[in-house]
Amino acid sequence: MNSEDRKRFAQLNHAWLAGEKINGLQFRRNSVVEVTLPDGTTKTGWIVAASFDGPEPVYTVEARDGSGDIECRKSAVKKVAN
Repeated sequence: MNSEDRKRFAQLNHAWLAGEKINGLQFRRNSVVEVTLPDGTTKTGWIVAASFDGPEPVYTVEARDGSGDIECRKSAVKKVAN
């Protein structure tokens, strides 16, 4: 990653952390979501991080029940009403 790429990434990261919508990311930081786990169960929580590693974004969700963070692909996440 060159210096221009790092600068652009830093600007996007700052904007996302401020709650702005970022092209390519379906969810904003702190969006309340439901995650479908590999065993088919679901958990509710908040988006706390996002990355573009791989073919689709990966989100880190802080579970509402206090069981810890869950990393999951966008396809396993859906927005729910607060």
